[in-house]
Amino acid sequence: MKRGSGLAAMAAGLLLLAGCGPEEGKESAVEFAEAACSGWTKAHDALKVAKEAPDGIDGSNTAHDEALAVFQDYEQAVNDAREATSAVELDVEDGAEITAMFDEYYTSWAEGIAPALEAFASSAKEGDEVQVDISEAKLALTSAEPSPLKAPWNHIESQPVINAFDDTAACGDIVNVY
Repeated sequence: MKRGSGLAAMAAGLLLLAGCGPEEGKESAVEFAEAACSGWTKAHDALKVAKEAPDGIDGSNTAHDEALAVFQDYEQAVNDAREATSAVELDVEDGAEITAMFDEYYTSWAEGIAPALEAFASSAKEGDEVQVDISEAKLALTSAEPSPLKAPWNHIESQPVINAFDDTAACGDIVNVY
């Protein structure tokens, strides 16, 4: 028995030296969690601002332009979130797949925003229609985010990444995976 447990301890030590231990990928997982959670939070903050964009009740060109700028900021925040997660080289098993899930999620979100933004950008700039166009754009932009069931957080199985999401302050407002 002693010989077997000695071999097991030696094998475990070799695995740790080879980078196969519990700390493998921890740094990149933390970096990824921070990018994913802060990007998601910034995108949602921008969505809140978009929902509160000027309503165009005065029918002015200024209201249209202000709303357009806010809507474009929202689109940029979603694209920034995608770029932030894509920029991290996630050094864990299934790291490339996890990164791809986030890329797909944010790409889908941005693709939901684009047509609404394009329609609004080319809509009436003055008059009574501005208010209607802003309301329609807000509704379309609000529904652009993919279903929570498609959120990548729900599909992560890598324990170092799950731990990083649980331990990262930026992820405090996001439902973590288990």
